[in-house]
Amino acid sequence: MSYTDKERAFLLELTALSRKHNIVVSGCGCCGSPSLAERDCSNAEAGYGTGNCDVEWMSPGDYDWDKCRSTVVRP
Repeated sequence: MSYTDKERAFLLELTALSRKHNIVVSGCGCCGSPSLAERDCSNAEAGYGTGNCDVEWMSPGDYDWDKCRSTVVRP
């Protein structure tokens, strides 16, 4: 998935907010309803990208990390 400049900026700011509070935004794959989850966000490689769902927080060790790591939005 390719992000627009505005989407990239948003995801980078959301990444900073997630790192600050160790809370990520996720959603249900069937209906897309948002939810919050506490998660260790300290790994510098981790971030929001395109995984099995549309956009999700991904980190090394996640089941889909090897397949989706290249989609993580970086500054």
